Amino acid sequence: MSPEHSPDMAAFDSEATWDKASSKGNETEEDCSLRMQIDHAAIQGDLGTIVQILENVAKETPKGERHPLIQQLRGALSTAVESRRHDIADYLIGKGVIAEPSHGRLATINRDVAMLELLLQGGWDINEKIAWDDPPAFGRAVEDDELTDWFLLNGADPNARCGVDLTPLSIAVRDAPLATIRKLFEHGGSVASGQLLHHAVMNNVAEPTELIKYLVGQGSRINAIMYQSCPQSYDELLGLGFTLGTPLHEAAERGNLTIVRTLVAIGADASIRDSRGDLAEDRAQNDRHMAVSTFLRSLPASPVLARF
Repeated sequence: MSPEHSPDMAAFDSEATWDKASSKGNETEEDCSLRMQIDHAAIQGDLGTIVQILENVAKETPKGERHPLIQQLRGALSTAVESRRHDIADYLIGKGVIAEPSHGRLATINRDVAMLELLLQGGWDINEKIAWDDPPAFGRAVEDDELTDWFLLNGADPNARCGVDLTPLSIAVRDAPLATIRKLFEHGGSVASGQLLHHAVMNNVAEPTELIKYLVGQGSRINAIMYQSCPQSYDELLGLGFTLGTPLHEAAERGNLTIVRTLVAIGADASIRDSRGDLAEDRAQNDRHMAVSTFLRSLPASPVLARF
């Protein structure tokens, strides 16, 4: 995807939050007031006030029923998770507040394993996407070895998708070292999803030649247009203004001659045009990456396989 001609790739790292309006349509004025008091108490770290309010609510609730206020407290749980208040989170979960992907995201960002454990107990689905363009929380753990191991031990799927074909493994090949990427493949990671090679050309952590060779060895298609194998995602992203090309297009636009040479050496076709009709050379030229542009212009009409 071309940042110049489309939203930046950071759009795939959106800070999704719980939907404040989704469960408040039938909220009474009294419940709204109580929720706001609980939200404020959570911000203050005041567990005592939260306990007092919910105990009073419980006295007015028929036995065996759950007061509708409980499901309005996801925001208070978010506050507890973000501020590392395990006592408040544990209490709210014990009262029936259901943990959601946005809570898992916050705990993962905090590298808070104890909170993640609480969220699992509270109903958090570890493989549920955070948002349409944001894969499960595992994607935010891949730069941390211990956290990666925790997610894998608790059933995290490296291939779990969000609304587009973006997975935790997609994030790993972009942001993590090769050792972590190999580990995810050992736990079921697959090149069948995630547009891995396109994301790999953005990796500034792993040694680029080794990473690209590894992914191609796993079966990544070197000349695939991004998302073209996923028609729904492809059409949606084009509709949003994204320009979609091959891994070579991405590498050329970033001016990374080492990656460009590596891709060409293993069969990247510089004559393929992206969804806007541009060659990889055009992308390099447009961004003034003259060394890359000159190299691509020097190639023969058909790709010639070379040895490393």
